[in-house]
Amino acid sequence: MKQAGRENRRHRALSSAWELKEIEHYSRLMSHIHRANHTKYEEFSAAVADGRDLLLKEEESAVQGMEEAETIVAMNHELYNECLASVSAADKQLDQLKEALKKGSASFEEDNASSDVSSDEGSDG
Repeated sequence: MKQAGRENRRHRALSSAWELKEIEHYSRLMSHIHRANHTKYEEFSAAVADGRDLLLKEEESAVQGMEEAETIVAMNHELYNECLASVSAADKQLDQLKEALKKGSASFEEDNASSDVSSDEGSDG
């Protein structure tokens, strides 16, 4: 029975480790997306400051271009907020997993220590 308990804890630890890896990769992805969007925003801001109009096509009026720009900004703002909430939730989950791993490894070490003691007692007799 102790072997099954150890095996169960080992599988939970592996599962937690994979969850941590998943969160790390997702965090890197969100960081990359954020950097790409920030770069686009800086380019757009620089173009606006220089008086260039990057969004207007030849057949569009200034009003249509402005509406399109506002739509793009609103969409990017919503995407950013969603990503921010997602990263925040992932960060909290990561903290919880780290705490669970600390508690799990401590209990695993205690179980191993107690099983070692009982094994030593059984071999002495």
